[in-house]
Amino acid sequence: MLAIVDSILFIRGGALGDFIVTLPALRLVREKWPQAHIELLGYPRHAALGVNRYYLNAVRSVDTGPLAGFFIPNAVLDPELVDYFGDFDLVVSYFYDPDQIFFQNLKRCNMPNLITFSPVAGLAPAAKHFCAPLSELGLGTDDYSSRLHLSAEDKAWAVEFLKELDPSRPTVAIHPGSGSEKKNWPIDRWVELCQRRVTAGKENFVVVSGEADDERTQYLLARWPGKSPLVARHLQLPHLAAVLAACRLFVGHDSGVTHLSAAAGCPSIALFGPTDPAMWAPVGSHVRVLERYGDMAAISVDEVCTAMDQTLGALPLHPRSRK
Repeated sequence: MLAIVDSILFIRGGALGDFIVTLPALRLVREKWPQAHIELLGYPRHAALGVNRYYLNAVRSVDTGPLAGFFIPNAVLDPELVDYFGDFDLVVSYFYDPDQIFFQNLKRCNMPNLITFSPVAGLAPAAKHFCAPLSELGLGTDDYSSRLHLSAEDKAWAVEFLKELDPSRPTVAIHPGSGSEKKNWPIDRWVELCQRRVTAGKENFVVVSGEADDERTQYLLARWPGKSPLVARHLQLPHLAAVLAACRLFVGHDSGVTHLSAAAGCPSIALFGPTDPAMWAPVGSHVRVLERYGDMAAISVDEVCTAMDQTLGALPLHPRSRK
């Protein structure tokens, strides 16, 4: 076990969901060294969920040209990056590095302690995989849920964003897209679901749309019954997380936004088909998975409606819904 650790670097690429399922590992380190400077070499858009929000003190973009040399055997390494890496007491890298080239080049930076991630067969959920390397530091947990620590400003922004919604109705957020078409429930099922629920008039709706979802979102909105819903389009992630935290229910796919919803504490229904929910579904008792083993179309609108009714019926009255 390291006695004194003042500065720690996590190296983490990947998509939004990959970052969120790494939060339990970040939590372990933050709990062990609460006063340490913890920095992320990764994507600033994702890191915004953690910078000055408990987990991280700073972020440096992974999209930097000189870093490419660290993936070349025996390369001449950028001196500024060598000094940068060497300044940390502990570096934890989650880069995919099957040939150990990045690892060997990092070792040349003379950092005191370096831990790299190697997938361990049989570990699920995904967060358990990312916590496993920290066992070298004597750190471990049985809690693999991801949790966000949103700022007061994030929450205030969400209140302003949602202010036009009817406070007597529960607010349901939906995300009809994902980063992969094969993970998506057929868009006409989303249309049918929303037409049923909106016609019933029992809920407010927020439609979440990222850059990869515009086409599906436009298709859905063009068939929306009555007044158009509130659309959370291309929001900053802390703002989107705060909006989801203020909702009574979220429905989505195996996607980063579903992980974001669960990490924000919103009761969430996740529709799964081609991917394994034991590995990739968000962890938590507030998450319900509807799975059809590779065939998303086999999930019926009736089934999703029932899950929504059961989840909403089991929840205490949300502050926004109190008359």
